[in-house]
Amino acid sequence: MKVSKIPVCNLFLISSKNLNPDFTMKIQAEWLSKPLSKQSYFVTHIVTYYRTDEVIQSFNNFVKARYFDAIMNKVILSMFDIELE
Repeated sequence: MKVSKIPVCNLFLISSKNLNPDFTMKIQAEWLSKPLSKQSYFVTHIVTYYRTDEVIQSFNNFVKARYFDAIMNKVILSMFDIELE
């Protein structure tokens, strides 16, 4: 079987509503490549991987690399109750 290298991206669900504070993380404007128009939150109990060609980047907004680990740590804590060092 031939396996090709396909770029993969990690997607975080973003919501303007903080419906379940245990599973959200308030987004700071400096975390994103472009600020959002209103206060929003990462929903940290839902995360998935997609090939980059499957993603419709309607907002074309990305998490800056230096903040990615903090967000992923919150996702892991929310989903698996494991706190990374």
